[in-house]
Amino acid sequence: MDFDFDFSRRGRFRVLDPDGTEISSHTSIEYAQEAAVRHAMANRINGDYTIEPPVWSLKTMGFGVTPVQGPDSVPDAFSFQDVTDAAASAVVESNVLTPFGYTVPVSVSVENGEYRIDGGAYTTLPGTITPAQTVQVRHTTAADAGQTVTTTLSIGGVGGTFRSTTQVVSGGNELWTEIVPEDFGIPGAVQFRDSHVNLSSPGIATIYVERCEGAQGACQVTVATYSITGACAMVAGADYTAVSEVLTWDNGENGVKSVDVAVLALPEPGIHLIGLELTNGSAGLRLKTPNAYIKIDDGGVNPNGTIVDTSTGNQGNIANANNNAPGNIVVGDIAGAISGAIPGDLIYVRAGTYFDNRRLSGKDTAGIIVNNSGTRTAPIQVVGYPGDAQPVIDQLEAGSNDGQGKNRLCAMTFLNNASYIHIRGIECTRSQTGGFASLEQDGGEKFGLVFYDVHPHDIAGTENIGGIRLDQCSGAIVSQSRIHDIYDTRVSSNGFNSVPFGGHSGIHGYAPQDCWIEYNDIYNVERAVYQKDASNRGGESHRVNNNKFWSFDGAGVDYDTPGQTDGPHTNGSVFRNLMQPISANLLIGMGDAGHTGQPTGLFAYGNTFIGDTSSTVFGGITQIVGARFYSNSIKGARRVFVVQNDDTENTLVEYIDYNNYVDLNERYGIFDQNTANVTNIASLSAMQALDQSTVNTLANTPDMENNSSETTPTFVNETGDITTGDYRNTNLLTAGYAGRPMGIGDEQVGRTI
Repeated sequence: MDFDFDFSRRGRFRVLDPDGTEISSHTSIEYAQEAAVRHAMANRINGDYTIEPPVWSLKTMGFGVTPVQGPDSVPDAFSFQDVTDAAASAVVESNVLTPFGYTVPVSVSVENGEYRIDGGAYTTLPGTITPAQTVQVRHTTAADAGQTVTTTLSIGGVGGTFRSTTQVVSGGNELWTEIVPEDFGIPGAVQFRDSHVNLSSPGIATIYVERCEGAQGACQVTVATYSITGACAMVAGADYTAVSEVLTWDNGENGVKSVDVAVLALPEPGIHLIGLELTNGSAGLRLKTPNAYIKIDDGGVNPNGTIVDTSTGNQGNIANANNNAPGNIVVGDIAGAISGAIPGDLIYVRAGTYFDNRRLSGKDTAGIIVNNSGTRTAPIQVVGYPGDAQPVIDQLEAGSNDGQGKNRLCAMTFLNNASYIHIRGIECTRSQTGGFASLEQDGGEKFGLVFYDVHPHDIAGTENIGGIRLDQCSGAIVSQSRIHDIYDTRVSSNGFNSVPFGGHSGIHGYAPQDCWIEYNDIYNVERAVYQKDASNRGGESHRVNNNKFWSFDGAGVDYDTPGQTDGPHTNGSVFRNLMQPISANLLIGMGDAGHTGQPTGLFAYGNTFIGDTSSTVFGGITQIVGARFYSNSIKGARRVFVVQNDDTENTLVEYIDYNNYVDLNERYGIFDQNTANVTNIASLSAMQALDQSTVNTLANTPDMENNSSETTPTFVNETGDITTGDYRNTNLLTAGYAGRPMGIGDEQVGRTI
């Protein structure tokens, strides 16, 4: 583009062509021709820009120019530099940018963020920017790992974006890390990070797999997909791309690796599943809870499902109806629909209140009894109808078939090896032993039960009560569920509300193995999770992670075998949970008596415990070898460790380190409680000085020097109330102190549905 310049207003100036030839006044030159002009044109139309004094140089020559072209109010295209691996829920700023291509003041506005001009105050209000001014934007990053936030800045109608993507939270995350697992001298475990990866439409499902609880030696594991058949079928090659990928970790390496699975299409609306499994682990490597799922749900109704609907009639009993044809309506009877189900069936339950009159063992009414099974590749699914409120199974009915107005044993009972049943989006209440219960009394082992987004509550009975009972379950999953107000009627009061009963267990179970308890809210109970007997079938004890437990009177997690002759507990895992009691032990590790063999392996790490003046964090640690407590953040407890030997078996704690203690009220540890050599530890320095010569319950002279103590607030924006919200990114660990790598960091804790 050529411009006409009038040099006469300031006299005669010399402008040179690249060959040195002088250009006379009143001529035309090409705009921004590098050889002729080395500085910017006027910032004002019909205005002059002059550098004094004139210097006969192409770089610094001064001269006056008068553009005769009209004003330009449209800037050139622009964008900010994207930010990756950002911390979650943090304010992040873009680079500073100078827009070009416009010559007059223009409007500026921002969407999903703030902006500022020339380093001034940030604002969200529309404004004006003039040529040569700088601009910068900022926003708050996403709450979840691996998520992107986009801010759009509009200048003169031209939009530019600034994006931030949060880092994938892993074992190496700056807010939480398993600091020294290689010191354990074991290969550790490999596990799926989440039991479900949820998509609402076709796309990429990223599967996170982590190595934890040890890092000795290089290792590998295969991550593979498998097809689910039946109503929720996804066909490899047509609906998704099958994956079988080997992941490897070096010696001393832990943390998260990922595998992507491409979901290509949904064959019809509604829920669909793809199976995930871990196989071919290296020698000595534990594969924790090796099965998981990709769930794709667009919110529609799968036409292959059966619908149970109270609005079509009264709550009649049509057991064994065998009428689960796709789209068929079963009149108000969940039990009838389940009893007629075959592997791969999908049963939708419309909103409403359901009563059922079934009996268990000829004496106790048990509500819905599940005797049949799905399979690993074709589970039976019972789910709340999309868009409806959760259907309620209410077990208190005056007209029950025993002639008494009392609540029945369980809302839904799994008997006789009933396996691979998925329950989603169902509420149950007012039963006597459990909401959803796999009961030990039938002697049958159950595999692959899944309880997702269920809501058992207000369940009261005399003994061994659980919102969910996992007796003799293998590989059960309890995820994204809310469990509360589980009572023992033998006790007349509790510490968390005015109901005239004591608390019992949110999740209970005799002899389960390899079960997975994650992302749940459990409150108003005595114990949040109670594994009463270990399995004698060789599996591992519960994996309990990313849960939120509050208002409990006994323990957050209790691995216990009181007087039973059964197999010992093995490798219980309690990590990345948030626990806040009313008056309780925050975690009871082991309390075995009469077991066959000695319990081995207890991993408690990355948890945040908020106590009170009567709380013990790790209490009742007895008769176990290989307990390890590390990278926990502990606030306000009376005491931390109560570890004891008994007359028959020694308790050997392998590792206590990298924990952080805030506002501790009394003691850091009481060791060898049942012996004449009780060691009371009342200071951090005393704990750091502990070794095996003074405490028999500690093995291998563990290094405790990296434990730390703080008096500053543990959390940012701390309120002390964890009962509302997700507890994500509102109470992050305070930056800049020794305890920063400990506790839950910015990970999701509790349910989000």
